[in-house]
Amino acid sequence: MWFDDVKIVKGNTARTVIVSESNYYPFGLKHKGYNNVINGVENNYKTYQGQELHKELGLDAHEFKFRFYYSDIGRFWSIDPLADGYVYNSPYNFAENSVIANYELEGLEAKLAIYGDGSGTNYTSSDRNAFHARASSLEKNNGYNAEKVNNGQALISALKTATADEGSVQSAVIFAHGSGAGLFLDPGAGFYANKSTNPNSATVSDIAQGVKDGSIVFEDNATIVFGSCHACGAGASPPLAKKITEETGVTTIGATGFVEPEIKNGKETGKLTTTGTFTKTEKVFDISFTDGNGKVLETKTVKNMSEAINAALSSDKKVIHMKTINSRIVQTDLGDTIDPSKL
Repeated sequence: MWFDDVKIVKGNTARTVIVSESNYYPFGLKHKGYNNVINGVENNYKTYQGQELHKELGLDAHEFKFRFYYSDIGRFWSIDPLADGYVYNSPYNFAENSVIANYELEGLEAKLAIYGDGSGTNYTSSDRNAFHARASSLEKNNGYNAEKVNNGQALISALKTATADEGSVQSAVIFAHGSGAGLFLDPGAGFYANKSTNPNSATVSDIAQGVKDGSIVFEDNATIVFGSCHACGAGASPPLAKKITEETGVTTIGATGFVEPEIKNGKETGKLTTTGTFTKTEKVFDISFTDGNGKVLETKTVKNMSEAINAALSSDKKVIHMKTINSRIVQTDLGDTIDPSKL
């Protein structure tokens, strides 16, 4: 995301034109009796929560990615395709019936639990079984799709397939052996921060290329969590997790030390612990707002396009230009224990 010079005109000026006005009840039903200022062609493609409104045949239904929603009753008219993973919910409800606190997700943004199944000496049968079990637990209890990979190209393929099948990737949790240099899979064919000559290997640049050509799509708030050792530690500069954030903008979480499962009463709890610390790495953008004369009115730090636009529109300035001053990496210490399912 980079704004060279985006102009936003707002406020009570001669140049301000109200294109349309939309006020909604909490579940998305539009107010009646006013709320109908339209200049130009009516746009029903981006309405409540950015969804298309279908008025034909009197439907008045919002088309989400995988099913239709009736705002007058606050219910979808078909079953949630992920209903089996959320048995505490009605498969028809909207935003878990908490529309003030929650935002309705599209429904099938990919959540991947990737587990390494390499053939190198790093992998014992116990390792393979443990990584598989952790990924399967996320699949069973948290709606993830468990994906086995034995080389770097298989990891890239998993991300591309998830994008093709489900539109985008919301999160990925990766269980494998690794270091700051990369993930160890088949000998010489892992997933690395930097270059590799093995045709079955892959690097961070392969993910970046996929993001660039659209074959890999991450949600704005997507996160990659590494359940491998030293993903934010020794082995490369910058280490694997930070390199991904630098080249793709995706938030990553990785450890600076060795990683082990948390054990209580002889069983894994689903949490991960490290001898170092888990580090969250994010890419942020410093945005300047200026008036028509080029005077800087204020600056904001945002993570993505949506935050930038919202910051501009919530400003009390009448006429502003929005421009990216700088992008930078921000790292946060999360402590020595994390729960991947909650990140």
